[in-house]
Amino acid sequence: MVEHPNAMRFRAFYDALSAGDAEALLNTLSPDVRFHVPGDGMLAGEYEGIQGVATLGLRAAAETNGTFKLDLLDVIANDTYAVSRHRWTAERDGRRIEMNNMNAYRFDAAGKIVERWEFIEDQRTHDDFWAPEPNR
Repeated sequence: MVEHPNAMRFRAFYDALSAGDAEALLNTLSPDVRFHVPGDGMLAGEYEGIQGVATLGLRAAAETNGTFKLDLLDVIANDTYAVSRHRWTAERDGRRIEMNNMNAYRFDAAGKIVERWEFIEDQRTHDDFWAPEPNR
């Protein structure tokens, strides 16, 4: 089975993310990219532009002392969108979290990611983990 080109581009995005390859990662993004992160945690909000998205990634890495990891489980794509399911893990302030999330991505005509919506498996647990002052 041949995978859709946007599914392959999306896999390249995750490969770059997993490898910590900032240049390859940023090359997958449109300059007008926007990420939507739901909830009340410190990472919730709207991230606009490549610098904004980079800030999100750097903050997640810093808050978890580099333990934030993503495992891509599934991806489906068409000419405009890709939907992914991934498992993420992280440690922060002596606590560990593991959770499956889904993300929807929109691509431009050049195959660059222009928008991402994050769908959290357990929003309350997610918000507690990312609380500015961790709940204990």
